[in-house]
Amino acid sequence: MPSMKSWSRLITACLVLTSMGALAAPPRVPEQGKLVRSPEPVKGEYLVVLKEKPARGLMSMALRADALAKPYGARVLTTHETAFRGFLISANEEQARALAEDPQVEYVQENGIVRVSGVQSPAPWNLDRIDQERLPLSNSYQAEDATGVNVYIIDTGIRASHSEFEGRAQVAFNNTTEFGDDFSGHGTAVAGIIGGKTYGVAKKVRLNSVKAFNQLGEATVDGLVQAMEWVANNAVTPAIVNLSFTTTSPFAPLDAAADVMASNPGLVLVVAAGNAGLNACTCSPARLQPDATHPFRERILTVGAIDEAQTRWSSGFNGSNFGECLDLWAPGANIKSAAMFSDEAWTNVEGTSFATPHVSGLAAILLSQGVLPAGIPARLIADASVDQVQLDVFDTTSPNRLLYKRPQATPIANGVATSVSDITGGQKNFKLEVPAGRPSVVFTLSGGTGDADLYVRYGQLPETYAYQCRPLRKGNNETCTLPNPLPGTWFVQLRAFTSYTTTLKGQY
Repeated sequence: MPSMKSWSRLITACLVLTSMGALAAPPRVPEQGKLVRSPEPVKGEYLVVLKEKPARGLMSMALRADALAKPYGARVLTTHETAFRGFLISANEEQARALAEDPQVEYVQENGIVRVSGVQSPAPWNLDRIDQERLPLSNSYQAEDATGVNVYIIDTGIRASHSEFEGRAQVAFNNTTEFGDDFSGHGTAVAGIIGGKTYGVAKKVRLNSVKAFNQLGEATVDGLVQAMEWVANNAVTPAIVNLSFTTTSPFAPLDAAADVMASNPGLVLVVAAGNAGLNACTCSPARLQPDATHPFRERILTVGAIDEAQTRWSSGFNGSNFGECLDLWAPGANIKSAAMFSDEAWTNVEGTSFATPHVSGLAAILLSQGVLPAGIPARLIADASVDQVQLDVFDTTSPNRLLYKRPQATPIANGVATSVSDITGGQKNFKLEVPAGRPSVVFTLSGGTGDADLYVRYGQLPETYAYQCRPLRKGNNETCTLPNPLPGTWFVQLRAFTSYTTTLKGQY
């Protein structure tokens, strides 16, 4: 079994590097008839992409591949019909170059190695951060469960028997030569952040392992494409797909596979920006952006990592990718999660691999609340905390949006008392619609036990630093009277100074 330090073995450089302060280069499309290099090739293996697009009624790809490859002396290893029409061959470079010139071939690319985007390190703070719009942290996390929602995790596998998963994890697809378990630890840690009972964002989500990486955290591009095609064709939707990996150079076949998944209207893709300290717009599939031809890419989110100082995560030669292709930042340093050593083991991890599952978990919660897949990316971006990340001086293109699990508010009826209880450190939110022309609106806490603090704000949820009324009295008897209230939504927040039971009433 390998050391978890193997997670730090990352792709070292892009084929074409952009300067740290450069604007994003447009996505590269391989030239027709060309042999495209890979930064870390699999010796003697080449992906052949045909000009024809996937469609029903075309000749079987297996027959087509044999007919094309044999005259050039190449041997077909696997075929693809979902992400693109093409196949993987075993051949020498001369045979591959000759095949690239065939008029039926779009391009040929060396099969390459891709690695998961995370490294190991020693302290949990992340869940607290994503449910806090601004610092300081509150030392609490308002848990939500996302019961019944499916998340597909393309990774090194999951230790499904771990106590964190409570029987909710399963092997959905295994595209490696290993057993379906996790022999690396990367996938188990990712799953723990998404849906572990203690360390997870979405506490009751269903965790589906799509194993594409081996115990070293390595996969070939061809193997990854097969796993992504499986998800596109077999996922129970609606669902979230977590991709805690990216390359350090463009790979058109990998982009095509991501596009096929994203074109399924029931799927939302969450992608790691990568750990090479590069502009993410040079890396696949992190670079994918919506355009007129690919509007479905709106359902692809690219995630960068921050540390506890709210700066771009970096460690040694590794560091979060950045740039305009990022959608969100999320915690990615000193993250506590499940480990694969035993059913009770835990570990601390860092990197964009572990920032990404925070977004996947929150996306799963939104699915459970009835938000459609098409609306999830826009909702996550709209809810994000703005200007909370201390961006690098050279970084003029990254969005300053930090993942935020914006609390939901329960409607209350005018003049109707609502029983409320909570434990120390908790917070609950309510809202009352107030019509125009009312002389006042009064919110009252009364009775019960313990100590709840009342906050009231117009138009948005109160914060400890932003409110219209905060009595801050000991116990549960608090009143906010607001004369001549603006018409619209008035929000009430109850913060548990100690555990309490009480009654809340709003009346206009």
